[in-house]
Amino acid sequence: MTRLSPFTLLYLLGLSIGSFIVVRHARSRDRAAVVEDRTTVLDRILTALPAVGMFVAPALATWSPWLGWADYELGGWAMAPGILLYGLGIWLLWRAHVDLGRYWSAGLQIRQGQHVVADGIFAHIRHPLYAGYLMWGLAQPWLIHNWIAGLSMLVTFLPVYLFRVEREERMMALHFRQYAGYVQRTDRLFPCKSIARLVAGDRFRVLRRLWRG
Repeated sequence: MTRLSPFTLLYLLGLSIGSFIVVRHARSRDRAAVVEDRTTVLDRILTALPAVGMFVAPALATWSPWLGWADYELGGWAMAPGILLYGLGIWLLWRAHVDLGRYWSAGLQIRQGQHVVADGIFAHIRHPLYAGYLMWGLAQPWLIHNWIAGLSMLVTFLPVYLFRVEREERMMALHFRQYAGYVQRTDRLFPCKSIARLVAGDRFRVLRRLWRG
């Protein structure tokens, strides 16, 4: 059993913040009506799996002896990469929800009045929510020192990303003619093109857009 250490306390704090961000937007009454829904049963099953990686496995590793055989130890230095990755992941979740606003959907859906959101964080990457959860998954082994619970978020989230991202982009391309141009200007998860523009000399405008949204 992993003891309740500063690492796990930090994880629980981030879990609380991340959960608040998601629940707050999921319960928003201002969301636009759905006009097309391509969410399948498999989508719903896969989308539920990361809850095991985020909640169940870390809880078992922290408060039960069942996963004690998979514990490992890291020194205090491991807090630094954990905080960096975790903080980045949570910030991406928050920024993406703010920029999407009433057009956010948990499934593969098009909402009434929806358009291609191409400002804020979406000016740099097309899937900041996926990027945020991947950063979360990369942070977890630094904070939850158990081979099963530490890797559980990556293991449960990667199938969601791999199954959905191509279908999501095809759906957007079918509905919005400008989406093809948007794809040419941006990257899926890591802002390589924005970094290239930054290096090329457009640094101040890019930084302002990234920070202010």
